[in-house]
Amino acid sequence: MTSRDEAVKLSKAGVSYAEIGRRLGMKRAPNCFLCGRFASIKDLVLLRHKKSGIRRWFHPSCASDLNDSWEQVDSSLGETFDESHERARQIVKRKPTKPRKPTLDPEAML
Repeated sequence: MTSRDEAVKLSKAGVSYAEIGRRLGMKRAPNCFLCGRFASIKDLVLLRHKKSGIRRWFHPSCASDLNDSWEQVDSSLGETFDESHERARQIVKRKPTKPRKPTLDPEAML
């Protein structure tokens, strides 16, 4: 039985389309944010907006039309080279925390 036959069978049984997709292991293909056409992840490029930080999928041809405010992100890591170095630098810059002073008990002051 093919997945299409199984999907038809589940649909006739009253199962929702979202549940059919989950049961058959289907994943929604991302679409290009600029032109709106669907494509496989292998054919798309993940870009991050430098100011807002949002990430969007683009076709390489559509990405070449964008301005300099977008930077390419390694989709396997999910962050840019600059972001990973910035995070590492912030970890090194952290100052050790000072121990807290004990709070005075109001009853002990009487």
